[in-house]
Order: sequence, then C-alpha cells, then structure tokens
Amino acid sequence: MSRGIANRENGMNRRDLLKAGVSILPVASRLGIGAVAAGNIVPSEVHAESAQIAPSNSGLSWQRRIRRVGQLNMTEHDPAVMNVEAWADFWAGVKADVVFISVTGILAYYQTKVPFHRKGKFLGDRDFFGECCAAAKKRGMRVVARMSPDLNWDDCLEAHPDWFERHADGSPNRSKEEPRLIRTCMFTGYMTEYIPAIIREVNTTYDVDAFY
Repeated sequence: MSRGIANRENGMNRRDLLKAGVSILPVASRLGIGAVAAGNIVPSEVHAESAQIAPSNSGLSWQRRIRRVGQLNMTEHDPAVMNVEAWADFWAGVKADVVFISVTGILAYYQTKVPFHRKGKFLGDRDFFGECCAAAKKRGMRVVARMSPDLNWDDCLEAHPDWFERHADGSPNRSKEEPRLIRTCMFTGYMTEYIPAIIREVNTTYDVDAFY
C-alpha cells in the first residue's frame, strides 16, 4: 500500500516505474554504479562493503541454497502427449533450482511393482517419471518426487479394508470429486507399509533428491 501511495504522489504508476528501471539500469551498469532503487542511485561502494560482511552460502546444504522451485502436477494423459524435453527446458529457462515431479498418488508414472500401485492407462511401457527425472538432472536441477498418498481404488479397499477412512455407519469415505476413489487413513498400514514400499522402490531406481 505504501509503495502505491508513493507512486501516485510522484505521478508515476507501476508501469512507468518499471520502464524507468529498465532504462536506467544499463546506464548505471556502464557508469559502474552499484544499484538503482526507485530512482535513487546507490554507490557501488556501499554494496561492496555489504558483500564483504554477508555470509557465504557455499557451505550450506542444497536445501538451504535453493531460491526457485517448479511444480506442475501431471495428469493421466500426460505420458501420451507431453514433450519431456520441452517441459525441462521451460523449468531450466526460468532458472528453477528444484522441480517437483509426480511419481505417484492416484496413479503411478513409472513401471511400479508395488501391489495396488495402479499405472495410468496412457503410461504403456513408458517410464514417464524416469524420463522427467533424467531431463531435469541433465539441466542441473534437483528432483523432488511428489507423492499424493491420500486416495486409492476399490481393489485396494477389498484387499486392505483397514487402510481406509470410514463413516460412522462403517461405509468407506469416498472422494467427493471422484467416487471411485476412497480416502486412505494415515493411522494404518497404508502409511507404514504401502507408502514406504513405494518410497523404497523409487529411491533405489531413480536419482531423486527428496520426497514430498
């Protein structure tokens, strides 16, 4: 709010301010001036002094060095149509340090061997997650395997009825968005057996940096 008031008082709106900044910065660079902030020139000596006392982050873990994270949740149809190289080029182009890649949830995006981890009908023989992971790594990005462990299908319900949420009358708690899916219970073997099995499979098959 304060920036908006200041801009109106100076007769300059946001668009004018951005234009002014774009036009001033190249000149400042040629003159050796350190920075331009809202039209005020700050001598480079100030920034040089600040840089000397600023702590280096070179010794920090990668988790503490990241500045930009990209996430685009996959759909069941994506393995049939998505251009993996173009997807990775986009995230590299916006200088993402980390990308979240869908590995599981309602559907598996790789050739899983975990029982009841259903593969999408458009996956075929493709290792979609593996391709995305390799493309991101090739461009220097970290990979977080994104999991959505809150829903599963009727075949899993039949084999493990204790893994799912229930209503007071004992009926399974089905998703309001998709009644074929049932909400899983976090206090059951679903979270201590099924999900860890997927994590182990992914972690031993792919070069992932973390799980979400």
